Order: sequence, then C-alpha cells, then structure tokens
Amino acid sequence: MPKLSKKLAKAAESAEISTGDFPLLDPGFYYVMLAEVQVMDGNYAPRWSATLSNIHHAETLEEVPGRQWYNINVPSDGPAPANYPNGDKKWASFQSMSLGQLHGFFEAFGYTTDTDTDEMIGEWAKAKIMIDTINSGPRKGEKTNRVKSLVPVEEDFDPSQFDAESDGTF
Repeated sequence: MPKLSKKLAKAAESAEISTGDFPLLDPGFYYVMLAEVQVMDGNYAPRWSATLSNIHHAETLEEVPGRQWYNINVPSDGPAPANYPNGDKKWASFQSMSLGQLHGFFEAFGYTTDTDTDEMIGEWAKAKIMIDTINSGPRKGEKTNRVKSLVPVEEDFDPSQFDAESDGTF
C-alpha cells in the first residue's frame, strides 16, 4: 500500500483542496494548435473531436494551461435516422449547418476539405472560446469552456514565438 512520507503528508495536509480541473478561460480569442482529430459516436451520426493544445491568449500571447476540444458533426448520406425526432426538413438544415462547420474547420487551419486531418496536425488557428453551462450528465449545471468557432490566424502570425512542444500540461 502506498503511503506518503511525513514531509509530503504534512505539505498535503496544509494544501488547499483542489479538484484538479483547470480554471475557466476568459471568453475571447486564443491561438490554438491542432493536436489530434478523433472520430466519435454522435447522437445521430459520427462526429469529429478535434483536440486543441498549445493555447495562447490572442491579445497577451500568454500560454494558458489545459486543452480544448472542438466537436464537429459529420453529415451523413440519406434521410434522417429513425432516432432523429425533428423531421426531414430540420434534418436537412442540420446537415447543411454541419457541412458549413466542416468547411470552416478546414479553412481555419489553411486546408481544403479533401485533406486528411492527419496532415493538419501541428497547424494553428484562432479559437473563439466562451463559457457555457453543461446541460446534461453527471456534471450538469457546471460551467465549462467551449470552442464556439475557429478562424484562420492572421497572415503575419508567427508560431515560432510559442513552444511547439507544449501540450498545455504542467
């Protein structure tokens, strides 16, 4: 069984209790680097979860800890699935919105929509980050950051000013 040394036990006893969560980021724009894109199960169709790391406030350039995720609905061919409750017209609108979201994702990182996302890893964009309230699940009611949108970085953006190896951890 693990046991702390007396010195470490005393230090832990006097430390402020922490949940281990990173503090919320202030709403605004942040430079972010694409670290990974995973395919996930969505409610009605697959979605992509893009992990964004190496996060820097766009005004101060200060690095902030943690990572952010940008979830992208991937349109599906065909009619609305049986479990979609809102009808074909709203399904078509949802599919159209999802296509626009995908277009914006690729454009934000400077790529065309026929690019394999693996080629985009390490590229930079600007994320509009907001504070949102979780509305379901075990963390319902808690505040969280959410990436609202991604846009391309400015033409004169120089990523060499940031540590390319940073992943937002300590």
